[in-house]
Amino acid sequence: MLFPVFPCVFLGMVILNGHLGVGLPSSVGQYEDCLPGENDACYQYGDYAKLYYKTTGNCTHFKWESTYARRLEDCFDLLPGTHW
Repeated sequence: MLFPVFPCVFLGMVILNGHLGVGLPSSVGQYEDCLPGENDACYQYGDYAKLYYKTTGNCTHFKWESTYARRLEDCFDLLPGTHW
């Protein structure tokens, strides 16, 4: 399964990579684009979950939706030379 990767860029350098949906089971399969509504993008993972994201200014907001209480997690990596 391929997960969306969202880089955070500051002064032309990628300082943070976000790997979204890392806890999704492989049986979910590939994500598909869905109607984003007021968001910048939407990804549908079968009937398991939906991921929306929207960028406003310097912030990117991620929102997961799921019909059931499912574990939905992301992983963010700070790249060498960056500070949080």
